[in-house]
Amino acid sequence: MITSDFQKYRDHEHRPFSARRGQMIAQAIRRAVLAATLVAMMAAQVGAQETMDPDWPCIQVLVPTISAGVVWDGPSIKGLEAGWRDQVGIARLVGLVTQRHVDADQAEQKIDAFAQSQPTADRNTVLTAVFAGIWEILNEKRQYMIERIKEFTRQQNARANRIENMLLELEVIASNSSSASDANIAKFRQDLVLEVRIFEDREKSIVYLCELPVKIEGKMGELARAISAQLN
Repeated sequence: MITSDFQKYRDHEHRPFSARRGQMIAQAIRRAVLAATLVAMMAAQVGAQETMDPDWPCIQVLVPTISAGVVWDGPSIKGLEAGWRDQVGIARLVGLVTQRHVDADQAEQKIDAFAQSQPTADRNTVLTAVFAGIWEILNEKRQYMIERIKEFTRQQNARANRIENMLLELEVIASNSSSASDANIAKFRQDLVLEVRIFEDREKSIVYLCELPVKIEGKMGELARAISAQLN
């Protein structure tokens, strides 16, 4: 375990090394302890999930696909998942309102205008196809984001493992009393500090990244309600 190795490193400070060498090791260890704490926090988050996916770091339960019934109270979209792309007006509206920079008010205005342009007899069928397209596109975007978050987690885990291995190697170098050990420790300290800094900076992004699938789901719900309001 990393924590047990940290104790060994603290014990090394009492050995007859130079003050400069001891300071180098102590600084590296302090940063590494922080990194290990972050790793432990991340592991605790994973363990708290109702999912067996080890790459999911978020406190939100992993739901790969949002069911249409969760956000939509209109007619069934079964059989419409593919056909909406062949209808130019529907495809254009879906592409527009699912863009990230289009806010809820703008999307609602576009949906309202489109709905009013449809014959009353066809409106429900057309608007249901619009939702089918929105549901498909936003689920695709959400799934893509989930995969990017998982890849981020794998990269963080790999970096945490590198930090642990570097600490073990630092102990070996520190136990060497040769004249070259000071230079080696200095180099390892620089490399270790860099790895820990990168780990810490990236870890700050976790909360933000985990909110992105939630925002996409929220947008799906907003668009579903705007469409539903225009049904006959």
